[in-house]
Amino acid sequence: MSSARSAEEVIELYFERAWNACEAELVREICADPVTRHYAEKTVPMSHDEQIDRIRQRHATNAPAFKAIVRTSDGTHVTTVWNNVYANGNKTCGIEVFKVVDGRITDVWNPLTIDKGNWA
Repeated sequence: MSSARSAEEVIELYFERAWNACEAELVREICADPVTRHYAEKTVPMSHDEQIDRIRQRHATNAPAFKAIVRTSDGTHVTTVWNNVYANGNKTCGIEVFKVVDGRITDVWNPLTIDKGNWA
């Protein structure tokens, strides 16, 4: 049952299975509906279907491979510093903060722009 998972386990599933393995339907189990994405001066709610579509579109054009290089948690909020290498070799990096309540991601904070390259 997803509510038995720790916040850290949920975020691990989000990156490794939902994103890297393109098990997009896992979103229905580990994310709230909607998830609120926080950006500078605005929020964007994303339904399960929108989140799944986002993952599948990314894999259809250029499959990502996210790798956490720093992950820290207070039990509810998980901060992840990540590197990503796409199937075509392009690299990106970013920092995201997730809020996990009862085994589901409810909120995500990150910038709209993602840096090119990887963290050194």
